[in-house]
Amino acid sequence: MHRIALALLLLALPVLGACGKDPIAARDEFERRGDAYVAAGQLHEAIIEYRNALQHDPLAGAIRVKLADTYREVGDRDNAALELVRAADALPDDLALQLRAGNTLLLYGRFEDAVARADRVLSAEPSNVDALILRAHGLAGLRRLDEAIADIESAVDNDPDRAASYITLGSIQLVRGDREQAARAFEQAVAAAPSSVQARLALANYRLASGDQAGAEAELRRALEIAPGHLLANRALAYFYIGAGRHEEGERYLKAAADAAGDASGELTLAEYYLARGRTDDARALLERVAAGDAADLATKAALRLATLDFRDGRADAAARRVDDVLARYPSNAAALAAKAELLAADGDLDGALAAVERAVASDRSSALAHYAAGKVRLLRGESADAVDRLTAPSSSTPGWCPRASSWRPCTWPQDASKKPGRWPRARWRSPHSPPTRSCFSRVRCSPAGNPRAPNRSFAISSVGSPHPPPWPRPSAGSSSRRGVPSGRAPPSSGRCGSMRERSSRSGT
Repeated sequence: MHRIALALLLLALPVLGACGKDPIAARDEFERRGDAYVAAGQLHEAIIEYRNALQHDPLAGAIRVKLADTYREVGDRDNAALELVRAADALPDDLALQLRAGNTLLLYGRFEDAVARADRVLSAEPSNVDALILRAHGLAGLRRLDEAIADIESAVDNDPDRAASYITLGSIQLVRGDREQAARAFEQAVAAAPSSVQARLALANYRLASGDQAGAEAELRRALEIAPGHLLANRALAYFYIGAGRHEEGERYLKAAADAAGDASGELTLAEYYLARGRTDDARALLERVAAGDAADLATKAALRLATLDFRDGRADAAARRVDDVLARYPSNAAALAAKAELLAADGDLDGALAAVERAVASDRSSALAHYAAGKVRLLRGESADAVDRLTAPSSSTPGWCPRASSWRPCTWPQDASKKPGRWPRARWRSPHSPPTRSCFSRVRCSPAGNPRAPNRSFAISSVGSPHPPPWPRPSAGSSSRRGVPSGRAPPSSGRCGSMRERSSRSGT
């Protein structure tokens, strides 16, 4: 008995030693490991080490900044934003960090918090132009437009040559509906900084919104004359030409944007364009190259996109292999788990699909794609109420998020949405394409739980895709109409769920 106790004590000594280690020394050791992983390009490993460091010292703001930057590098914008705000809380006297956190909060619609960050900077530096611009953006988001304009005018007074001040002023005037003052502000931005690409892009955007196609094109071209390798300018001109149907010119600038991106993200965008144009072989070649690259996050996205194509083309086994390969490397990847769930559901394994989507949601509760896949699986299982709860989660946590069009046929919104207050409008599609969320809600509404007269008919999930549609219309070729809405037009909606069922039965979906 004494020997067993002695053996257990000896085994416990290393653990006790680790527990008794100076927390600052342990923090510094984990931070050094994280820095080494970043230098070696092993970003996911660096994230683990930085998180370990923060367990020993949660108030280490500098480490939180490193963690936020690393999250951003791997494409995890939500965690990057969270850690950046925490870092700013830990370092309240770092004014530059307060501005970074405030601008991040703006992107998430946290306008009051953004204004608070700006006020913190302005209390120390009342003439800080960046803080005045940040505060104006936050006030505009709160619809306090007169105060926002006053802040911007103060910014202009403090630095009359800052194009960003005039750009913000023009944007706020547009919100107010004063197009004349908005035009003047955008033109003042260009006059104040003729070599500013951002000023040219803002003026081009205004002219495009005003229907001045020629003026918009001229400003976009001038922006590229100033900076031929500018990522946003090339991308903007590419989208302009693609939207105008001038695809050869658009592709040229889309390729230039891919070259300017500095990583494989531009190639992913170019691949999506090729898919939209029906050039699957060109898209596959790009995706295969990215999937074989060193950028782990982008390689994962490319692999999952290839799985989508394999599944679409009837090669479900190949799609499953790609998804399983991703999960072997990253078992908690929410997008891969959602894709796995869709494959299992399409194969009839609804229990396995449910387990996969629940893991996806648990691994990333902010993932709109995970919640969306969970809603689809719940709907396939006949759990309509749970499906609605899952499908409203993306629209509330990620405003503006919209899933890729799938093969579901649309049904009209319910005439009386009061039975589910706030649910149906929150899920409204926010792009020109047919919303699977809207269609899925229609299925929920037309299921026996929502309409006792409707048959309980399940359907196969037809896509394992990214939730982000490209900014150009889908092709109108008949071969793609089975999986999406042709020509980028919103589909005709029927007046009753019965009409949807009749169309579905005729189409065989």
